[in-house]
Amino acid sequence: MKNGISRSWFDSKFSSTERFVVETIFRDSGSFLEIENVDENDLLKYSGQNGVAGLLYKSLTGEQKSNFSESFVSKLKNEYLKTLLFNTNLTNSAKHLNSLLRDNDIPVVFLKGILLSSFLYDELPLRPMSDIDLLVPKHLAKEAFDLIVSNGATLANPEDKDHPANHHLPMLYFKGAPLEIHRLLIAELSSFYIPPEDVFKNSIVWSNNSFNLPGPSYTHTFIYMSVHVYNTFRQGGIRLSWMADFVYFSKRERVDVESDDFRYWVELWKVGYPVEFILAITNLLMGKEEVFFGGRSDSKLAQDISMAIEFFRISADKKSSYSYRIIWEQIKNAKGIRQKYDIVESKIFRREERGGVVVRLFKLIGRFAGMIFNTLEINVRRVFGRY
Repeated sequence: MKNGISRSWFDSKFSSTERFVVETIFRDSGSFLEIENVDENDLLKYSGQNGVAGLLYKSLTGEQKSNFSESFVSKLKNEYLKTLLFNTNLTNSAKHLNSLLRDNDIPVVFLKGILLSSFLYDELPLRPMSDIDLLVPKHLAKEAFDLIVSNGATLANPEDKDHPANHHLPMLYFKGAPLEIHRLLIAELSSFYIPPEDVFKNSIVWSNNSFNLPGPSYTHTFIYMSVHVYNTFRQGGIRLSWMADFVYFSKRERVDVESDDFRYWVELWKVGYPVEFILAITNLLMGKEEVFFGGRSDSKLAQDISMAIEFFRISADKKSSYSYRIIWEQIKNAKGIRQKYDIVESKIFRREERGGVVVRLFKLIGRFAGMIFNTLEINVRRVFGRY
């Protein structure tokens, strides 16, 4: 027997202002809602923290805009233009990085926002980016890092140190653009792992009329982004703009989630639940009347979806308390004392933090206590139906 989650249940979790955003951006039906029930300040805050202000600006019809104040529409437009400026700089920097790495025989695939904003959306500013993410072979990561630094990049934080437990090297600024060089797609000791060699072997060229970049295949991008967003959700952060990526994948028909190829990679990488979670929210955002799923109880998926809606509401940023779950997971999955120590040192007992041994020891104890408290809090919330 199949389980299901209904659209009416999903929609009931949103306020009228929040639902206006969902209906306008994802369902093209915002005009059916009463605009007088929508608070402009709440709308600006909600769309801004979820990274969809520019998308909302372009999705509103002329008639809808006329029902809002000029000040409100102007602020949405400013967000759209700011995103255009920032994304243009990142795109130009990505072109330089691609040429630089290729000219030096370092294989590269670009990841996440730089591909999606440039090649999936109709316009560059519809999908905000925070940085450029790229993946190089693990054994060439240090060489790529040094090459980019020798060509003018600087550390975003001069005190940052590379650590083997991290899946990317310290953040750089290259031509004014924040940059993360990944040696792995997902932290190696996480519960869900995607082998980089699979992604390199099946990489494609993403292109539009003006330029192209190498990236994972569409199917691999969809699955990787599902795992990435799910892991970020488990750390207390998720944004509607990230969910818009999956909606646009669906609208562009770039990925067939029913295909044997899609199922093959999901099963091979053992990432069924993250993909199921993302597909459920995507379909509900798009207005599907009921989402069916198998293999999990109604309460597990419903609780996670309720939690995601709450995270849309309260913040776009990850909560450090929720990220303790990921740290526990990595410590548990680490093989041997040395690996476990590396996790503790890099994630909890941070070497770059200022303060003497006693201060750092108290921070360590406090973070461990936070990890224990957070684990208990989440379990209690689940039992009593708070999520």
